[in-house]
Amino acid sequence: MTSKISSFLEDALHHLSEFIQPISESTPHLYITFLPLKRSESDVAGHYAKNLNEPTCIEYIGEKSTPGCIRQISVGSRVCSISFTNRNQILSGSPSGVCLWSVDKGNLIRKPFLGDASISSSYLGSRIAVVNRDGVINEWSADIDEIVDNLPTVDIGHVTSVVGDYWQYYAIGSEDGAIQLCDRWKGTMIEEPLRGHSGKVLVLSFSAYRPHLASGSDDQSIIVWDVERRKMKYSPLKGHSGPITSLEFTYWSENLISGSLDGTVRLWDVVTGEMLHAFSASGMGSVYSVAICDRRHILSGSEDGIIRVWDTKHKEIPPKKFIGHTSRVISLAVDHTPSSIRFASGSLDGMISIWEMERKHAVAEGSVYAIAVSPNGEYLVSGSDNGTVSVWRIGTGELVLGPLKEHDNSVTSVSFSPDGSHFASGSFDGTVRIWNLDGESVTCSSVEQSVRAVCFSPDGNCVASGHESTIRVWDSRSGELSLVPIRGHKNEVLSVCYSPDGKRIVSGSDDKTICIWDASNGTLLLTLQGHSDGITSVTYSHNSLYILSGFNDGTIRVWNADNGRLVREPMKVHENSAISVCFSPDDRYFVSGSPDSTARVWNTSTGELLFKANVSSFVSSVVFLPSFDSKYIKFVSASTDGLIRIWIVDVGSKEKVWNAPDENGWVTDDDKNLLFWLPSNIRSTLIYGSCIRILNTHLSTKLMLSKYQGSQWTSCLPSSTIV
Repeated sequence: MTSKISSFLEDALHHLSEFIQPISESTPHLYITFLPLKRSESDVAGHYAKNLNEPTCIEYIGEKSTPGCIRQISVGSRVCSISFTNRNQILSGSPSGVCLWSVDKGNLIRKPFLGDASISSSYLGSRIAVVNRDGVINEWSADIDEIVDNLPTVDIGHVTSVVGDYWQYYAIGSEDGAIQLCDRWKGTMIEEPLRGHSGKVLVLSFSAYRPHLASGSDDQSIIVWDVERRKMKYSPLKGHSGPITSLEFTYWSENLISGSLDGTVRLWDVVTGEMLHAFSASGMGSVYSVAICDRRHILSGSEDGIIRVWDTKHKEIPPKKFIGHTSRVISLAVDHTPSSIRFASGSLDGMISIWEMERKHAVAEGSVYAIAVSPNGEYLVSGSDNGTVSVWRIGTGELVLGPLKEHDNSVTSVSFSPDGSHFASGSFDGTVRIWNLDGESVTCSSVEQSVRAVCFSPDGNCVASGHESTIRVWDSRSGELSLVPIRGHKNEVLSVCYSPDGKRIVSGSDDKTICIWDASNGTLLLTLQGHSDGITSVTYSHNSLYILSGFNDGTIRVWNADNGRLVREPMKVHENSAISVCFSPDDRYFVSGSPDSTARVWNTSTGELLFKANVSSFVSSVVFLPSFDSKYIKFVSASTDGLIRIWIVDVGSKEKVWNAPDENGWVTDDDKNLLFWLPSNIRSTLIYGSCIRILNTHLSTKLMLSKYQGSQWTSCLPSSTIV
């Protein structure tokens, strides 16, 4: 048997074993399921699928695995410094000289140049500054791959570091503790060197937004300089017990990050000079490099060859590790792409490693309990049982903010302000928080009672919240109470909603009543009674005429908002609770979500069921999206599997409903026909039918059965026998 045949048979055994179940139950799924799913991974499937008139189309959206090290480049000698250029290249400095490398291919673009004296570089737009130990500074242009300027030699002894700002200056540090400023446009040195260190200047960093320069020395101190005044901003920063090896200002230059041979990474307040936190990890050893990853995370490279990612927001969270180097990591550089954050690390092991971190595509842990959509339909905020809130861009599925962890318990409700600039969150921890889109929050005074619901007023000035038996109204700017607590319910207030004109607040409670209140003073205007179960959700129609309510018994009711009378008889819409209800923007439809794992769309006037979305877990929240075509309606559902699904429904379509994969992996229609079988790792994130996108997942699988042949499955086979 030839090795090629042996390999082919081993491939068949390996991949077909995963599909024994569906093929045994229904032989056609050898062609309908196995070949389309595995054609790119299996030699056997790839061979036979090329002759197949595929009845099924599969598309993977996202990454099948979490990115890590995507490339390693062997430099041949220790890597002392690295910098990304604006042409998807990396410049490296080593004893062998300066080299230029391709990020995508890892190949050497330009052989070593400028000799073996290059020790540091810094990125200034499209130009890279390179300096040697004798003080000769060269500017190299990434755009034309040439040396464009030779600046005057620095006469301050052996040079130890160089850095450039984004506009005018270079700063050069030396062994005698002096720092020389150079005007890069005029090509001249500026006045006397800055002096303040008693030891070697090991590292320099310019602020991008303020006229500040930070310097670190082996005297264990950090100095922040006012470049315009040529003076220290305040006394040297003390705290490290070893030489300072790395410095970098954070975004907006509010903080400064430092790394030291004492084995710590420290966070400083640039305005006051106060040390805010010291990060360290067991076995890390000396820190040789730091870099800013994004507005919340920082990178460090250390003696043990590991790159660590630290969370400056939640400092108690252990760092994520990137492991691959066999010696200390001397240099780090970060590059942002539309879909990821890439960074490069240079090490004494002679390697440059290029790593990729997911940008905004991480799966948040835990169930999603609440969602709300911004008024323009561009963003969605979600609240989860792990106490986090996140903001998503609906059009792309990108996580643009968060997960933000400020609540100490599950987030039960979220609401956007009318202008979309803020959102509110309520939690079992008893707090209401009001956030801006930079992730900053105001905390409304904590109360002992859990928060079950929040809602912004139409003018955005107030936020109403539902508690164990009270409703509270907060000033959205100060976080202070606007009214005394509104009392009247005898049990938990599970839902609150302002009327579109802002004059009334409706509340639903587990005490089986719906109350309508005067929003200006909290006076009870109307009580709707006679229910047999608790009210889980209430909302006003956009024309202010109706109130829609969902109940624990799976029914919904539509009420006249003025007189409190029922507009129609109660509708049984779910087998379990109607836990979330919402009107469409034109009030023609409403959607309901339930623990029975469905979200259903109904005609408001006739009560007709128009669409049923089947998912694999408890549907905890539903909300409509703006739609600019009356033929289609768009809505979003959130569920306890942590996924947020976006749906588009053709209201006139009679297309058969697909059911979510069952416990055995089968996708079926309502007649229980076996449409497709899915491996366990992609079942929960299946995009099918009217579902167009899933948020909060690394990978989703889009399944299109437009060519599905049913009992005529043999039509997918070519006229000749497949061999």
